[in-house]
Amino acid sequence: MALPQMAEQRANADRIAELGLGVTLDPATLTPDRLWSAVQQVSTDPAVRERLSWMAGEIAAAGGAPAAADEIERALPPTG
Repeated sequence: MALPQMAEQRANADRIAELGLGVTLDPATLTPDRLWSAVQQVSTDPAVRERLSWMAGEIAAAGGAPAAADEIERALPPTG
C-alpha cells in the first residue's frame, strides 16, 4: 500500500500498483474506512501475495539491500 505525500512518491506509488504489489491511496480522499478497506483488500488478495513473493525473489537475486547499498556507495564521490 502506498500513500504518496509528494510528487516523487507518486511515481513510486504508481509503480507499486502497476506491478501488482499493492494499491495507491489518494491522501486527499483518504478516510479511516477507505484505509481499512485497502488494508483488507491487499492483505487478502492472493494475486498481491504472489506478486510480493515474486518481487522478494527478484530482490534476492539482485543481491538484496547489501548490493543496493554497495551501488549507492560506488556512485557517491570519494571522501577524505
